[in-house]
Amino acid sequence: MPYFLKTYNKTLVYHLCPKNACTTIAHMLIQADGNGYVNDTHKDYYIVHSLSNPNNNYEYWTNCDAEIKLAVKRDPVKRFVSAYKNRIVYHDDLSKDEYFDKALEKDFKPWPIYNRSSDKTINEFIQNFDKYWENPWVQGHFKSQTTFLGKQDYYTHIFDMSELDKVRDLIAEVSGKEIVLPCLQTGGNDISVDLSEDSIKWINDRYAEDYENGWY
Repeated sequence: MPYFLKTYNKTLVYHLCPKNACTTIAHMLIQADGNGYVNDTHKDYYIVHSLSNPNNNYEYWTNCDAEIKLAVKRDPVKRFVSAYKNRIVYHDDLSKDEYFDKALEKDFKPWPIYNRSSDKTINEFIQNFDKYWENPWVQGHFKSQTTFLGKQDYYTHIFDMSELDKVRDLIAEVSGKEIVLPCLQTGGNDISVDLSEDSIKWINDRYAEDYENGWY
């Protein structure tokens, strides 16, 4: 997974985790690099991540040498619901026949395409999750936080999703730049879902390692 290794007045590495404000934080790093604020909350996801110059390591968590090691955590149930709303309903990922990075498609066998994935309720999506897992878009956004972030004792700074203002303040402090806190990749936030008790238990069980490792 790409990570962001920066040299400001201190070295900083930010390890991104999908659906944990990674596009928002990538945008703040664009500003910290001196490239200004992209004044468009609908700016293309790929452009934002490209402008912030990620280190493209296609492994998952990677040990980096830096003075500040930054991660953002999120409650696993809230993260799963956010991924469902944004990726499955809003972006309709189950109907896509290409992965966003052509270089990575070779790592996946051909995956089945499902039309109108936005018609599937979150409980139906969970009931058929193992089938949908063949889709690299699902794997790319629904793997555990532990997969992307490793263990907490590696980090110097861990913030909750509710503390993005503190992330902004940290980036501003180490870069010496004024940072605007954007709010990106919010498509689908207004969609209401009705999680069943069985679905909540399924999420808790599937992401048990995140609870064990403090990523909640």
